[in-house]
Amino acid sequence: MPPEANAACVCAMEDTLEVSHRPDDKHRPMGCCDAGTNPLVKDIRQPLPAAPGHTERIDDEYERHGTGNLCMMCEPRAGSGTSRLSSSWKI
Repeated sequence: MPPEANAACVCAMEDTLEVSHRPDDKHRPMGCCDAGTNPLVKDIRQPLPAAPGHTERIDDEYERHGTGNLCMMCEPRAGSGTSRLSSSWKI
């Protein structure tokens, strides 16, 4: 990160962290969300089973099968949350 952007970044992070210190307000709940993707892959060859002195051996060659998307939303102070997993079969 360039030095001139550090101050702005730190200021924005402090604003974000300040939200978690606000008192509880049932009319303005604090919600959090996160999302991520993960590639869906299939092994080409079956792994070799573990043997004495060796762990299971897995070949690094794989076949692509799209991506999985995970979206999560929660209200941590209320102890509630929900997540949704979907698959996109486009590469």
